[in-house]
Amino acid sequence: MTLQTELAQRFSDGLGDRGLARLGLAVSGGGDSIALLRLAVSWARANSVSLFVYTVNHGLRPEAASEVAFVADLCEALDVPHSSLVWTGWDGNGNLSQDARNARYRLIAEAAIRDQVPVIALGHTQDDQAETFLMALSRRSGVDGLAGMAPWRTAQGVTWARPLLGATRAELRAYLGHIGQTWIDDPTNEDTRFERVRMRNAKASLEAVGLTADALADVAQHMQSVQTTLRDITRVAWQGICTPTGGAVRMDREKFQSQPAEIRRRLMVDALRFVAPSAGAPRKDAVASLLAASQSASLAGCLVLFKPKAVWITREPNAVKGVECPIDDVWDGKWRVFGKKTGHDLVIRALGENGLKSFPDWRELALPRQVLLTSPAIWQGARLIDAPLLSESSEWSAELLFGKEVFHS
Repeated sequence: MTLQTELAQRFSDGLGDRGLARLGLAVSGGGDSIALLRLAVSWARANSVSLFVYTVNHGLRPEAASEVAFVADLCEALDVPHSSLVWTGWDGNGNLSQDARNARYRLIAEAAIRDQVPVIALGHTQDDQAETFLMALSRRSGVDGLAGMAPWRTAQGVTWARPLLGATRAELRAYLGHIGQTWIDDPTNEDTRFERVRMRNAKASLEAVGLTADALADVAQHMQSVQTTLRDITRVAWQGICTPTGGAVRMDREKFQSQPAEIRRRLMVDALRFVAPSAGAPRKDAVASLLAASQSASLAGCLVLFKPKAVWITREPNAVKGVECPIDDVWDGKWRVFGKKTGHDLVIRALGENGLKSFPDWRELALPRQVLLTSPAIWQGARLIDAPLLSESSEWSAELLFGKEVFHS
């Protein structure tokens, strides 16, 4: 079996028989993602699947625009639709790598949803998996961290696939060389200011004592088996304890408190990510402190309200204050509204204090006030048009982008 045939088989096996009609690809221009693109094109043509390629320009390096143009030109030559997505959200504060990664996933997910693409393939390799494992090990991570990158993961309303996790970086570049395909090396891959680059360099030294990329990836796979078991237990617990309602989550407090500590932690993380999918996963120590105190607090863009019989997780009002979008767009990363009226001057914003005043009987809904304050409402300037979760009007409705999907992580 030739290398090209072997990689094509890995790609096909990695996607499995899911009956896909459309597949998205995250392509940066680097060797791994270009190999992903070339393998995907052959696979898609053989399986009558439509491809959609997404490239994010973070605007952080002068070369970024030319790299996007390189991918766009290649996609044109391959007759594959390409979308260039621009991130302008970094203000110079915080963790640049993390913020850029989160923005990349968010932008691609939003574009894929608009294109009705349910699955997006990423070009991560066995080497990436080994580096991720070493990074988690250096942070003394638990099962989730040491499990590394999952072959399949659902987040932000789409499914992310990594069909090349079993292939090495060297194999992908050898394949590209064989077919005469060029790629662009990102200079930041040699910049030791980044943790992943330092781990990549350390990995080369560890190979001398048997800690190869293959061995580290195997350990990560073993940890994924443990992670899967914990997820299954959490999923069963969720069904008996948690009730998504109004974009928030209500937990039966007595049943929640009776769970083992690790399951309580996972339930809380899942609830936080369900309520605020664009906020990112909360820190483990912050969740532990919250659960130990069992007192109402803000965390990961949410309010956690400990009440006598229930624990409510809802959006934090300040987190959505000023968040606005047109009525045909996705609000707060999870809501869509539908109605008979149209107009460029109609927008979606949180209901807020002023809007809630229009519904004096809101207590009859049996939802905490904080849930209603952060629910989606249709506005025309300062005038409230409707609040679908409170109003009995049939003109407007609000639906969660991902239904009642749970983020078991």
